[in-house]
Amino acid sequence: MTYKINKTDGALIAEVIDSAIDQTTTDITLIGKNVSGYGEFINENFVKILENFANTSQPNNPLTGQIWFDTSENRLKVYDGLGFKNGSGPIVSSTPPTTAIQGDFWIDSAENQLYFYTGTNKYPASKIWKDSQKKSGFEVDTIYDTNNAPRVIVKLYVGQALLGIFSKDPVAFTPREDSIGLGGFTGEIGPGFNQSTLAGMKFRVTATNADALMGKTPANFVSTLGNSTIASPSGPDGPGTLSILNSTPLILGAGSQTEIRVDNSSLQIVCAYPYQNFLLKVKNSGGVVDAILVDSQHSKVGIFNNTPEYTLDVTGSFRASTQLQLPKYTVFDRDARTMSSENNGELIYNTTTDKIQAYAAGTWVDLN
Repeated sequence: MTYKINKTDGALIAEVIDSAIDQTTTDITLIGKNVSGYGEFINENFVKILENFANTSQPNNPLTGQIWFDTSENRLKVYDGLGFKNGSGPIVSSTPPTTAIQGDFWIDSAENQLYFYTGTNKYPASKIWKDSQKKSGFEVDTIYDTNNAPRVIVKLYVGQALLGIFSKDPVAFTPREDSIGLGGFTGEIGPGFNQSTLAGMKFRVTATNADALMGKTPANFVSTLGNSTIASPSGPDGPGTLSILNSTPLILGAGSQTEIRVDNSSLQIVCAYPYQNFLLKVKNSGGVVDAILVDSQHSKVGIFNNTPEYTLDVTGSFRASTQLQLPKYTVFDRDARTMSSENNGELIYNTTTDKIQAYAAGTWVDLN
């Protein structure tokens, strides 16, 4: 009579005919009717079950739920239909397990780190963020540069967004294109903190010092808003000098009406607005007065005269310390001169008589 062998759930696993044994369907011997010496097979089956098939290699024909004691790891394992899983305690190996399931722990023996499995991903056991918050916090990673050299970095995340990367390498390097987990970062990674491409990224703090400020305080800089003063500092820095090293160092006015230019031949004050006058003011006992006015529209200059009527119009006296050059006119050209001969005090040099003449009281008088 053939024995029909069923599993706990009722599924047929094997049929053993009379006087036969089956040692391939399972890891214990299935015994048919009237088998001679069956007692040895039964006793060996009990021993295998007692020692949980203890061996350095797993059983050849395991059933789901079967227990195996792995003597190479001294660990009890259970077959889940796909492979043997640790019955208790974490998985210890130098490579990620391929059969890990939800709730399994894995100790990376190569790096001495503990991970847990969710069923789809593995996370460090020190994970500090909730899944609803998405990846947040610091993550230590090893990436490779374009020369295939390993680089240890620390990445800072908030809500899955990469804020930046910390590096201790003294020389900047470029990550290899296939570097994992650098989404949101481009370019080189230099020593210190390297900002990601997140829009509006700033450190909103008050800094005690910075390279860009050269160790100075805000009071050492000129503001572009309101009134500012540049003073010669006292102390170890000594008097300071402000240098603007370009050919048009200053542009003045809300409409850029005036420029100060400089080259090797001249210092220039340029009135860039049409018909803009140049006016130099001074202060005396009477207050601020107009000293020199250049009338750009009429090409006239006034000295202490802001309404010049002549090319050079001086309010007050003037003196030539060496020579006074007078216009050369002949007597016959007087009426053609641009200045009227009725203006008393007019001086000319008469080339006909070789005399300097002055016009006074309606007549020309020789002065030499």
